[in-house]
This record gives sequence, C-alpha cells and structure tokens, in this order.
Amino acid sequence: MKVRKSHEVIAAQEQGRAVVALESTIVAHGLPRPANLDAGRALVERLRSEALVLVNDRVDVARALLERGVAGVHLGQEDTPPRVAREVLGSAALLGLSTHSGAQVIAALDEPVDYLGFGPIHATATK
Repeated sequence: MKVRKSHEVIAAQEQGRAVVALESTIVAHGLPRPANLDAGRALVERLRSEALVLVNDRVDVARALLERGVAGVHLGQEDTPPRVAREVLGSAALLGLSTHSGAQVIAALDEPVDYLGFGPIHATATK
C-alpha cells in the first residue's frame, strides 16, 4: 500500500510539531480486518521515523500496531477506560485522554494517562 503524506503533515513536520493520529474511522471502522491493520501498518511504517504516531479510540488496534512503532492511543470519554488501556498497552505506550469539562479533568488526574486533550469547551455540531 502506497502512503503519501498530506501537506498538513509535511507542514507540521517542518515546524517540529509532527503528531499523527490514525483516525479510528479508517483503521477501526472504515476498513474491514485485516485491511484496516494493513493500512495502519503502512501508515506507521511511512511516518514513524518522522512523527509520533497515535491511534485514536481503539486500544486493540494500537496494541496490534505497537511492534510497528505506534506510540500509543488517544482515548475519548466513551472509549476503553484508561486503566484497562494501560494494562493492555503497557507502561511504555503513550496514553492520552480527551476531556470536556473541569470535572473530567479532575477525574483524569487519578487515571494512568500521559496527557489530556481539552475541548470542545462549548457545544458544537461537529466532533
């Protein structure tokens, strides 16, 4: 599978801020197995030396791609609980969690996460 970087990824790399998240709609829901993992492997192979690669939402997909160079997973509030994700992925994996309120930030302080994402702060019609 040939993978080309988008101009947004290239720009982020040039600015020293390259983090690429493999969206779950591609590697988890958009393609059937094993094509989703093949796509994920191709993306990781292409980007891992140039960017930090995370999987959005899916701990199982992140686990399957760890040996290929995925750094970890970013979880939403409705995804696998962070403690379970940490058990599955191990202590070396990067684990992020989205938060949408002050209460969620406070609750996240007791979770085994490496970073928090904030927002949206106000209601939005999009994700």
